[in-house]
Amino acid sequence: MRVTCQQCLFVVILCVFQSTVLAQTPQQTQHATEINDPLEPINRFFWGFNYKIVDPFLLSPIAHTYKAVIPRELRYGVSNVLHNIQEPSNMLNHFLVGQWREGFLSLIRFGVNTTVGFLGVFDVATRAKIFAPNQRFSQVLAHYHIGSGPYLVLPFLGPSTPRNLAGQLAENFYFPFYQMSSDERLTYVLTSVLEHRVQFIDQEELLYNALDPYVFMRSIYWQSIGGSNNSLLIFPTETVPEEFLDELE
Repeated sequence: MRVTCQQCLFVVILCVFQSTVLAQTPQQTQHATEINDPLEPINRFFWGFNYKIVDPFLLSPIAHTYKAVIPRELRYGVSNVLHNIQEPSNMLNHFLVGQWREGFLSLIRFGVNTTVGFLGVFDVATRAKIFAPNQRFSQVLAHYHIGSGPYLVLPFLGPSTPRNLAGQLAENFYFPFYQMSSDERLTYVLTSVLEHRVQFIDQEELLYNALDPYVFMRSIYWQSIGGSNNSLLIFPTETVPEEFLDELE
C-alpha cells in the first residue's frame, strides 16, 4: 500500500497532539475555557507578521476588491458551494457523537443542494427549512474530552489550537476532500480564506481600534471556539461575540 506524504504528516501531527494535548490533567480539562497561551511571545511574532504584512498587503486588498467587483448574488453562490462541500463532513462528525438526526439532516441537505441546487450554488435546503448545524472533527474531539491544547498563531493561517489542527487534518480524509486533486484542494482552501476574510470586513474596524489587537483577537477566537472550532485563518470565521460589542459601546 502506497503511503503519501500527507498521511505521514497526519501521523506525525497526531503523535505530537497526543503528547501535548492528551497529557492534560483533569484540572486542565476542567478549565479548558480559560485562555491557554504559553507561547505568547512566539504567537505575537507571527501575529505581527499576519496582521502587519500578510493582511494589509495581500488578503485585505483582495477581499475588498472581491466584495466591490463581484456581485453579491455570485458571492453568495460561492459561499453556498463551500458550505455544501462540508456537508458530508458535518454528517459523519454528527454520527461520531451520536447526533443521528443532525447527521441525516446534513445528508439530506447535501443531496438536495447538490442536485436541485446545482452543486450547491443555491441553498435550496435552507429555503425548504432543512437545517443542520456545522460539526467539525475538532468538536468531536472536544466531545470526547480531548483538550484543545495551547493557543497558536500560525504564519499565513492565523489562530488555531493543536486540537483544531488535528481535526482539520483528519477531515482531509473525508469525502469529497480525499478525492480532490492538489489543485482542487488548493482552490478550495484559497477560496475559503477569501470568503472568510470578506465576512470579516464589516468587523475589522473593531480590531484596528483595539488597544491590543492581539489580545482582542485572541479573546474573540477563544470565546467563539469554546476550544472546539476549526478556524484556521488570519481571522476567525465567527462573527464578533455580542459581549465584545456591548463592551465597546
